[in-house]
Amino acid sequence: EVKVNKGNDTYATKLQFLGTLFGDYTRAAIGTAINTGTYIGFGSNIFNHDITKKYISSFSWGYNEKVNLNQFLETVSKMKNRRNKNISDEEQQFISNLYNK
Repeated sequence: EVKVNKGNDTYATKLQFLGTLFGDYTRAAIGTAINTGTYIGFGSNIFNHDITKKYISSFSWGYNEKVNLNQFLETVSKMKNRRNKNISDEEQQFISNLYNK
């Protein structure tokens, strides 16, 4: 049975197979090994080629650092522009609130 960790909590999924749970705007570098049932929070950037932890908090930069909020918002804006969309003021505020939580 695959178990999922989120912070200090562990959830029994009752599933034999379960991939990774990626938060919105999360990226992983090519070649990064990720364990079954790994939880990666919102806006993280994972780039280590080692087998990852089972829980990676939101806005993680690698394992031990936090993404820069202004650079993150700029990256989201560029990504949306490539899709002919814009990041709304409400979404920027939501992301800032989540970042500062």
